[in-house]
Amino acid sequence: MQLGKYINRDSFYRNGGYCEIWKIAYPLIIMGASYIILTLTDRMLLAWHSTLEMAASVPAGGLNFSLFSFYSVTIGFTSALVAQYFGAEDKLNCVHSAWGAIYLSWIFSAIILLVNIPLGRWIILNSGHDAALAELELKFFYSLQPSSCFACMSAALFGFFSGTGRTKIIAKVNTTMCLLNIGIDYILIYGIQGIIPSLGIVGAGLATSLCSTFGCMWAWLEFLKENQQEFPTRHEKNFDLEKIKKIIVFGSPSGLQVLLGSGGFTVFQFMIGYIGNEAITASSILITLNNLAFAPILGFCDATTILSGQYIGRDEKNVAEGVVYSSMRMLIPYITILGILYIFFGDFLIGVFNAINPATDAVIKVNFDDAAKIAKTLMVMAAFTNILDAVRFIFMGGLRGAGDTKAILYIIGLSSCLVMIPGVTILARVYHQGILVLWGFCVFYLLLLSALMFWRYRSGAWKKIDMIKKRGV
Repeated sequence: MQLGKYINRDSFYRNGGYCEIWKIAYPLIIMGASYIILTLTDRMLLAWHSTLEMAASVPAGGLNFSLFSFYSVTIGFTSALVAQYFGAEDKLNCVHSAWGAIYLSWIFSAIILLVNIPLGRWIILNSGHDAALAELELKFFYSLQPSSCFACMSAALFGFFSGTGRTKIIAKVNTTMCLLNIGIDYILIYGIQGIIPSLGIVGAGLATSLCSTFGCMWAWLEFLKENQQEFPTRHEKNFDLEKIKKIIVFGSPSGLQVLLGSGGFTVFQFMIGYIGNEAITASSILITLNNLAFAPILGFCDATTILSGQYIGRDEKNVAEGVVYSSMRMLIPYITILGILYIFFGDFLIGVFNAINPATDAVIKVNFDDAAKIAKTLMVMAAFTNILDAVRFIFMGGLRGAGDTKAILYIIGLSSCLVMIPGVTILARVYHQGILVLWGFCVFYLLLLSALMFWRYRSGAWKKIDMIKKRGV
């Protein structure tokens, strides 16, 4: 490979080059980094309060995300739609798309409250988990429900800002929200003597819901104070059914694929909990630490969607294709360095989750030392699987920017329903395999997804899609 052709002045400053990608990506990465800090702090505080509370927060949080992900991701596709209208210099339709997403988010929020709570309760109570673990999972799941509704509303507003290339606003709101959450977390988890009782895992969930409310309100203010000559967000509030249909038609496959993908991984987490408390503790530690990889991966994925969507809107598909490969090259060095840290400093990273009060863990039957040994092995595996995650998310971002969401749905939906879910269920419940076998199967699943995403993008089928119908709207 001739490295020089990828690292020169032209590769940095051309349309769709490294600098333009970085301009869109870095605020999203900062936003993701703030989420990393929030998640690590949240789970460290829970781990110091009780190791099992930390362990319970991961499958319960994953279940909550899976159940509302269809709605939030469907609405979040507004960013790709707005990006193409913005690229075509149609700012009025950018606003109409945003308001369509806002109306849709209100409908989805009502559905979340009516459906998700009883469904989540049924799943947790039938998971086969230890009674103490299941009780904590239920408490955390209930306390997260308000945050799900406000996340859907925020997705509509953030889709408008990201689609017009102003990701700094999103980063500012989310970073502040996450930092605020850290302080509220500590207060609600541990309490203030004589003023606020210690709420433990319930306090962690309530802190997330309170801060999601704050972030949504701030995003509303930013949206409504737009320059009305450029983006008339206060005056063009009509219920544009055509835009709502576009969001549902192009966004629901994305929402469904995230639901099936995250649902498959949630089943995976619950099957690990079926193995035992040490297994779910080790897996929870790995998943929490591995957010260090996912913040930049998801940041570059979203930037790829936005920027490639804008160039497709300008009929510059060759530039859009270059964005995808440049994003991939920008990610690989970070993933490699992180893998080295996982391998050589895994013991230190795992140690920060050791409970301050081990007597509590003795009562609820979880041995941190055994869990730490398992987690160390899993981190070595993660050092390699993160490369697979980078490939699948970057090429998925390129497909989403083009509106090729049905292909993504078929790839993730079929892989999850035919491979991931039945595979881990059979391994855990029929053959009673341990955590390392289940994680090994997960590696195979990620390899399959990465290969299929790469193949679909390379096929060029996305180039035939006309999402905004330039010859008609």
